[in-house]
Amino acid sequence: MEFREVVRRRRAVRRFEEGGVDREVLEGIARLAQRNGWTAIVVVSSPFHLTRAKRLFRRCFSGRLYFVGAPTAWWELPQEWASETVKLLVQLTVERGC
Repeated sequence: MEFREVVRRRRAVRRFEEGGVDREVLEGIARLAQRNGWTAIVVVSSPFHLTRAKRLFRRCFSGRLYFVGAPTAWWELPQEWASETVKLLVQLTVERGC
């Protein structure tokens, strides 16, 4: 099933604006998905955040995952790169569970 098909056949749309994705948010989304019988999740985030978000969502959700990069202002890129690099290192070494 392609992304367009998921959007066309959507059963539910939820918007989460947590300012970032951490384990608590992911566990909450995973519980919500299980409770509602979701088979796919579309994640929209900044392009720099998608690498880490993919790793986190794959740990916590076994259904189909689609990732879309949202536009980011060029002046935010250095800060996002630094922030996401540190968070990714923590995720790879310390926070290894869902």
